[in-house]
Amino acid sequence: MPRNANNTIKEPFTGSVGERAQALNTYFSNTLPNPLLVADPNLQIGSLTTTNRLGATGTSPLINNSQAQTALSSTLLDQRQAACEGAGSGDKFQHLTSLVNSQDPASPGRCGWIYNVQNPQQGAGAYGTSSAPYKRPINGQWMWDLKEAKQKVHAHLCRQVQTCGDLASPMYQGRCGFCKSSGKAVPIENGKVAYPYDPNLTCEVTGIITAAASCPPLPSGSSSLPGTPGYVQTDVCAALPNGALKRDCLIQKATQAGCQNSGTMIQALRQGSDSNYLDSLMQAKAYSIYQARATVPLDETSLKTGKTTVGDALSEFKRVNDQASSSQVTGLRASARDLCFQSGEVDKYDFCAEISDSSTPPFTLECLQKVFLKAGGQKAGFLYPQPVNITKEWNSLANWTAVKGKINTLSSNCSSTDRGTQQQAMYNFLGTSLEDKSKPLMPKMAGVEVFWFTHQWDVNTPTVLLGRRIRPGIPTINQNAELKGTQGTGNRTDLISFNYITNLLPPSDMSIRIRVTGDDGYATKLNSPMTGLWTWKWAASGNDLSYLGYFPPTTMWNWWTCWGLSTAGPNIVHGYWFNGGGGLYYLLEYQANCVNYWWNNWWAGWGQIPPSMCYLTQEPFAPMINLEVYPNFSQYGALISFCDKRLSGNKLQWNFVGNRPNMVQAPAAPTDDFPFAKSYLQFVTNTGIGSNYGMKMYSFMTMTMLVQFDTVPNNAASTPNFTYFYNQLRDQYILLELVGTGDYKTAKLRLDYLSKTRGFSAKVDGPTLTTGVKYLITLRMLRDDDSDIFSLTGMQVGAGALSDLREDGGKLEESPVMKMQWPSGVVDKTLIEDPNDSGSSRQLIGYGGMRVYWTHFFDYKMDAAAIKREAKQDWMSTWYA
Repeated sequence: MPRNANNTIKEPFTGSVGERAQALNTYFSNTLPNPLLVADPNLQIGSLTTTNRLGATGTSPLINNSQAQTALSSTLLDQRQAACEGAGSGDKFQHLTSLVNSQDPASPGRCGWIYNVQNPQQGAGAYGTSSAPYKRPINGQWMWDLKEAKQKVHAHLCRQVQTCGDLASPMYQGRCGFCKSSGKAVPIENGKVAYPYDPNLTCEVTGIITAAASCPPLPSGSSSLPGTPGYVQTDVCAALPNGALKRDCLIQKATQAGCQNSGTMIQALRQGSDSNYLDSLMQAKAYSIYQARATVPLDETSLKTGKTTVGDALSEFKRVNDQASSSQVTGLRASARDLCFQSGEVDKYDFCAEISDSSTPPFTLECLQKVFLKAGGQKAGFLYPQPVNITKEWNSLANWTAVKGKINTLSSNCSSTDRGTQQQAMYNFLGTSLEDKSKPLMPKMAGVEVFWFTHQWDVNTPTVLLGRRIRPGIPTINQNAELKGTQGTGNRTDLISFNYITNLLPPSDMSIRIRVTGDDGYATKLNSPMTGLWTWKWAASGNDLSYLGYFPPTTMWNWWTCWGLSTAGPNIVHGYWFNGGGGLYYLLEYQANCVNYWWNNWWAGWGQIPPSMCYLTQEPFAPMINLEVYPNFSQYGALISFCDKRLSGNKLQWNFVGNRPNMVQAPAAPTDDFPFAKSYLQFVTNTGIGSNYGMKMYSFMTMTMLVQFDTVPNNAASTPNFTYFYNQLRDQYILLELVGTGDYKTAKLRLDYLSKTRGFSAKVDGPTLTTGVKYLITLRMLRDDDSDIFSLTGMQVGAGALSDLREDGGKLEESPVMKMQWPSGVVDKTLIEDPNDSGSSRQLIGYGGMRVYWTHFFDYKMDAAAIKREAKQDWMSTWYA
């Protein structure tokens, strides 16, 4: 035994030379973790003599090669593996042939072949020894004899030939010939039979056809039945009378090319119409990607009509197979594998991984969203990539590096010590905001806000707002309706619902369990918007307890979760209840000191939440409805950015009417264009929004709108409205209009009322408005008797420059009161609204050349002090986000 062998393995073997040789072999084969034994000088192991080339001599055992010896270079092994595995263009047989010609059969470490039993044309080369490969790129039979592997793959290739005409395909040219005597294809090489000594693969020299041009004509019909004398089988690829190939012929050729029934291509060919074989395939995502990326895409015209040759069809499908078999992991490969092997493969591929830092726009929305979320951004973030902002915010950047840089800046600025920078970044990246420290803190004010609505069977069907009431505790219903005029259809008073909101503040931190009994359905959420509702929903998890069915009475508990309430809050409970007819019942109870072992005391300690724990989330004089522009509107369950974040989830939803106005996002800090750092909607011609719900006009007493008009009509003959309320049942309009004065800069504010069913109309003019000025516009619903809350006797509009009203609410200029009075002098309290009919008014907003910041509704008559507070936006409130 040479001395350097002992030095290499650093093992002090003793004894005779034979004993040392046996010990050395035992060490290499048993002690080390399955070494790869070769005499390749580039693999950095000791130089071994011919007589001691371990693993190759008769005295050395064959070694399983699942791991490489630690002293070997993994980099070099990987390089050799890549060289063995690489298939270049994807033609596996050509690659196997090149390995046969390039590899030394006597080398103990070289390329072998993994024979794919399921699909022999999709085998793969691999680096290894006679016992096993270094790595297995695919599953299959390890073949060390490359010539044997080639013959096996070659034979399988030629067995796929269906007719002599198939020889026209490049996949068979020069590789397969057609034997006249057997009627089958055999492997050829250099125009001769490749394996003449294999009786299954040979043919007489004079009886072999090597080119499709020499093939005899194919049978095209049959004069008899199968199994009877004279029967001639019709070839599936015999041309139709118009010269086209049959659909079944194309499917056969796709199969011959190595594509499988599980692939999108063959599935789609089976589903295609007789007039267009590809009409189903052309709808597939994988097909679109393949056609866009392939150097030579599928010939769509010839394949969809069948106007092609057998050889060309085979070539088309073989190109797809070659791409699917490529060793280069790309989107083209994924689409080809989807088409050829397995439908759905394209959806598993990450196309975004192909984008390099130097890639230029346009970028796909999917990749932009993916990198945004991966960096920690949220879908609620204003700059979360969406169709509405992809052009301006993302595809305007120079390259992918700039995209990632912008996202990283947003992320890092969320931790900025500059409050304005941090606020803006959190708004853009996360969709959240910092606490507004400029507003006074919300003190404890006892009460629960209860919003009453009508009800329809589907819980997501828009209904009618009846009004808000502030009550000391969470409402309970027991066969009584609290409001008059709750009818939803005709004079029904039992199709009603309510949403309530309160902040539960216990005397000390505590955890509670709740249960609700209702006739009919209900939902209860803690610190969560009232979203994700559907009829018959059932949920008792986390901070959601919901049963939205119609089987009375139903009681549910949140058995498995406890609600943690802190004394500081917020612990905002948002409840919803509806009754779909018949009896009315609602009761919410709680059990204090919630414990995990609820079954030990499930029956004890239940009671109604005391009013002493119920506090308002905003002061009672703040607007009951706040319709504003929220870039992160989706987190509130709203359909568009103009929404009320408290009630848009299942009640007060708006949508676009005509084209959509442009949402302009405010910066973190207030500016002249963005008072109170509020965003706005910019309306142009033919853009508008409208409420999906209706309102009883007595549900509010004052409406305010913060608007700016950039253009106004030029004369009094033009009186466009910028918002109006329409009652379809009454065919009634309440319009706020602009009346031009002739200077293109100013216009009168007008209130225009028309009831076609009642035959009543009236108009009153208010103050003059100037372009470029932000105005607080008001609409008042007036009563003669405040004790009769359902009877309206008049209306009034007003306006004042925001800058003036912030100093003095008394500067609000108002129109004369529009009295609901007939010429006879009789005041009609049912002209505007009647609590005893099912009609309601839908609001619409839109005027070309207007900005709208908000629309607020108040359920009281605002005086000068309240107008000033509205102009200053110093209302006190608290919310969980």
